[in-house]
Amino acid sequence: MNGDSTLTLLPPLELQLLAAPGQLQAAWLVAEGYSNDELGMQFDDWYKVFLPTMREEGLIDGQAAEAAQAIATQLAAMRQTGAPLLWTATAALHGAPEWERLRDLTRPALAALGLPPSGHDVLAGVQPAKMIQALRELLGWLARPAPEQRPYLDQPFAPPVQDLPLTLDDCVTGFVPRLTSAGAITPAAAAAVTAVRDFIRSPATQADPALCDQATLATSPTWATLRDLARAALDTLG
Repeated sequence: MNGDSTLTLLPPLELQLLAAPGQLQAAWLVAEGYSNDELGMQFDDWYKVFLPTMREEGLIDGQAAEAAQAIATQLAAMRQTGAPLLWTATAALHGAPEWERLRDLTRPALAALGLPPSGHDVLAGVQPAKMIQALRELLGWLARPAPEQRPYLDQPFAPPVQDLPLTLDDCVTGFVPRLTSAGAITPAAAAAVTAVRDFIRSPATQADPALCDQATLATSPTWATLRDLARAALDTLG
């Protein structure tokens, strides 16, 4: 990279998001109202629109361009041969090797731009109102009676049922400390929402096969408790 460009080159959020852990990616996507494929589309915009101009102006060098090309190639392969759930399921962001490969490719790209390869605060630009709305929507789904939950899960390419508690976990972990420190939610609301997250994380819940079985939504004690906790959290959150 041109040694004088660090004063004008802004850290690209598109790359920071691709390099972020799955938990932060999921939280950002839910707050902004997107599915997983937005991460790839944001990179596409940067790669096709901004990268050529940056190279023409001497803001980046060939090494950074090659690193970006490697990311574009990986995304193209995922789109051609990857499973549909790569683009819809939070669990894929956490554990799919394709997404981990993207992170491995994005870190050198950031380094080639003269930026830290990791540790970016990708949630810094998310408005508190969007964080709160994301929590409300996730809690609202978890609080619904089983017959009202099934239509969403029956949609084509809907994520598996266990993805909803996992996504709430990601959002609570990413949002609640920020919202609490900013005074955007009350301590009581923070405690109620965190209680839902803690129940999801509990060893008994994680070991219960019902958490992964859509057929047990109406009969499982685990889902019933989760429903009750979500309703209480919604009431407290307002």
